[in-house]
Amino acid sequence: MARTERQHRGWAPLLIGALIATGLFGCSSWTGRPRPLQIYVETGEGGKGRLRADNIAESRTAAQAVSDSFRLAREDVELIFTFIEGSRFVDEVAYRTGLGLGPDLMMARVPTTRALLLAGLTNSEPVDGPWLKTVSPELRQAVSQNGTPVMKPFVVFPQVACVNRRLMPEPPATLAELLEQAAGGKAVGLPSRFRDLAWTMNDPLMETFVRSGLKRGDPALRQLATQQDIEPAFRTWLRWIGNAGLQNNVLFFRSTSDLDRAFRDKELSWIPCRGNSIRDHVLNLGQDLVITPLPGRVEGEIPFAVTEQLMMSFGVNSTRQQSERARDFALFVLSRITQKQLTRSIVGAFPVNTGMIFSAASGRLQALQASRNRSAFESLEAAAIQGERGEALDDLVEEVSLGLMSPEEGARAVSESLKQ
Repeated sequence: MARTERQHRGWAPLLIGALIATGLFGCSSWTGRPRPLQIYVETGEGGKGRLRADNIAESRTAAQAVSDSFRLAREDVELIFTFIEGSRFVDEVAYRTGLGLGPDLMMARVPTTRALLLAGLTNSEPVDGPWLKTVSPELRQAVSQNGTPVMKPFVVFPQVACVNRRLMPEPPATLAELLEQAAGGKAVGLPSRFRDLAWTMNDPLMETFVRSGLKRGDPALRQLATQQDIEPAFRTWLRWIGNAGLQNNVLFFRSTSDLDRAFRDKELSWIPCRGNSIRDHVLNLGQDLVITPLPGRVEGEIPFAVTEQLMMSFGVNSTRQQSERARDFALFVLSRITQKQLTRSIVGAFPVNTGMIFSAASGRLQALQASRNRSAFESLEAAAIQGERGEALDDLVEEVSLGLMSPEEGARAVSESLKQ
């Protein structure tokens, strides 16, 4: 990445002071040649597997901002970012690692990081330290293996509602209001993938269901299956799905890309959204875009949703000095000032540092925070809603929404599957 000479007069003294406290900032000036730190970043994809230009642009903007900031602390290190699309990320890391040219640090989604870990392409040594105090216990667990943190969180992408205020002046506060607005002519888009629709379950029993990651043999799931009211809970949820499917103005999308595209094209008034899609909607709708919490069972209730995240993991080709530099950079990224900078650069992201305080004037950040506080984080040990069970639930939701399966049949099928 090109090294810029941009000055950061406004916040530089604060940043330097914070970094002195963490031990990252040296008092002596570096006069030698900077040592490279190779960082691979997973990016999203566009149509037909192509990299999305806007995704790359946003990633580069965030990376450049962090790079410029880090130079203030470590003049002896040059950050070199490589952006790789998700479908090629693991193979690319494997190829370069096999040549002894693998990255020092990787920033990737949970499923990708999990694949790297299983393939032996990332260092699984414990990464404990003072950073543990900056994130929630739930997030610490999400980056752990056998109870020990082996990765570091980067940013999270809570699920919220995106609303076109011109088409829907009064966003719904409850699930019932959402269907009422659809019945009144407002076009509503919903994803048919279970992990993206889990927030509509709205039952305390479902938190265990979602948190488990649907692992076969999970003790919590088996215990859940023995509760007499679990099948009625699934039946209530699937009836809501079925009723939504009967509405002419409620459209289900298996592809979130298609869902986002329809919203950007103003074919939909309301959709659930997260991550990079929020940035796209801001660019397309401007002041017409409103970000709100997802609707719950009753007004004021924040439903339980799945929050995606990006993780930082460490390469296996690094020397001891490179590994130390990578861990210093990861600690820097988790500082409050850097987390704030990332939140400004990546519109749909929310910081993992729990010490962040946001102005009530920012509806977007307030909605993201409310969702993050009521969510299951994707984790290494049970990447949320994965594998055959996740695919089976996707099919079930789609069949119920299309009227091909009754809610009663679906509830029985899910309840029976929990016993396996």
